[in-house]
Amino acid sequence: ARIDAASAPLATAHAKEVADLDARIEQLGERGSGRRLLEERHKRELRRHRTDELRSGLAVLAGAYRDALRDGDAQRPDEAVAAVHRIHASIEAMERNPNEQLLLQSLLWSLPGLPAPA
Repeated sequence: ARIDAASAPLATAHAKEVADLDARIEQLGERGSGRRLLEERHKRELRRHRTDELRSGLAVLAGAYRDALRDGDAQRPDEAVAAVHRIHASIEAMERNPNEQLLLQSLLWSLPGLPAPA
């Protein structure tokens, strides 16, 4: 939900582009208008935005495990290191357009707990 909210400015820009295209179609006609190309570009941009936001969140999560290791707070350092590797593997898997929900569920269930913040 927050990722969708963060993409609101992009959606606003897309709506303006569609309105501009509709105005042009009104004047010149539909044939060769580029509507399909515009819609495809909008889908790619939204997908890229969503993927970038997920990568950013996963990087923050990996940083939390790194910080726990650095500060000596990780109860099982080997599990924390493995968690960082799994997070980075998930970030790399985002390139192949996986089912995001399954990827994140699998990842989060496999991660050990983090110490509570001080």
